[in-house]
Amino acid sequence: MAKVGIIGAMEEEVSILIEKMESSGNVKKICAGELVFYAGTINNTEVVVVKSGIGKVNAALCAQRLILQFDVTHIINTGIAGALGGNLKIFDMVASTDAVYHDMDAVLFGYKPTQIPGMKISEFKADENLIKKAELAFEKTNSVDGRKILAGRIATGDQFIADKEKKEYIKKICSPLCVEMEGAAIAHACFLNKVPYLILRCISDMADESVEATYSFNESVAAQESAKVVIEMLENFMGGIMEHTEGHYKVDSFNLDHTKVTAPFVRLASKKVGQKGDVVTKFDIRFTQPNKEFMTTGAIHTLEHLVAEYIRDEIDGVIDFSPMGCRTGFYFTVFGDVDEEFIAKHLLNVLKKVAVWNKVVPAATEKECGNYRDHDLEGAKKYALAWVNGIESKGWNCYK
Repeated sequence: MAKVGIIGAMEEEVSILIEKMESSGNVKKICAGELVFYAGTINNTEVVVVKSGIGKVNAALCAQRLILQFDVTHIINTGIAGALGGNLKIFDMVASTDAVYHDMDAVLFGYKPTQIPGMKISEFKADENLIKKAELAFEKTNSVDGRKILAGRIATGDQFIADKEKKEYIKKICSPLCVEMEGAAIAHACFLNKVPYLILRCISDMADESVEATYSFNESVAAQESAKVVIEMLENFMGGIMEHTEGHYKVDSFNLDHTKVTAPFVRLASKKVGQKGDVVTKFDIRFTQPNKEFMTTGAIHTLEHLVAEYIRDEIDGVIDFSPMGCRTGFYFTVFGDVDEEFIAKHLLNVLKKVAVWNKVVPAATEKECGNYRDHDLEGAKKYALAWVNGIESKGWNCYK
């Protein structure tokens, strides 16, 4: 089942959505820090609506909260923007194909404008299915001849663009259709968390010196037009998604493209935040290449016993180390907001010991184990050594 997080920076951008939820009598108001979330349904789709506040940091924090605390499956950012390309006019609309930071500038160190140092990707691609749903929803809701919706790049920065010279500079470095102040930060958070997203913008101004005369007049109308398209998108939401794709599943590994990864690796699978703020983090610890090589059940069983016992000497807050049904790796779950590098470092310490283990396997008796006869220490040592050599030679990233 889908749960859609909807973010607007300003009250005008979310009010119509909240009113729609309240009219059905099915809305719950949840305060988290300085944010107020409205959980309920719109057009029979489960949604969580929130006003993030203006700017990149506000937007990114809000998106992360939606993902971790509310477990949303998709995020839509609704709102207004200034036109930069595509012959856009006031009240035309843009559905993002990708999003970039126009104010990311590390040119002095050899990077291109908009390029984020240390990241392989600086253009965060939107979900194609959501783009199609937005285009269809616009056609259904638009009642004004001459209005259009275009799919294209959106540029984000912590600046309100009202200057022709600045406008031309942004067009030169990244060729966006429009410019605003939150979208790429939300896209960035969604990219890192593997959550499909869309930025939807209605044009309120031309991002030049005419802003002062037009923005305040157009702001409310543009915000409402964007929200109307979002409401229409939520009609039969997953039905429309499934027409174009195999779907986004509730199980993380089902959404992983197993043809694109290279074992061994450590991959963040999910993070969950409890009602009292406790964080539980789950990792995909892959030993063998998916659909190419499979560990024997005895070797998996022995690895589970050895790692589950001795990883607790390395890391506090271990919850579980459990084998995957596909026999290519394990899921490792811990308390705390920790990253892949941390997990890889401590697993290396344990698996180096396993690779040369010459003692009895812990808890491998009939009294202690539910299948004590099915153990393979030599197989476990072989897979442990291969994992250690692979991680030390190529690193822990799944896409190397």
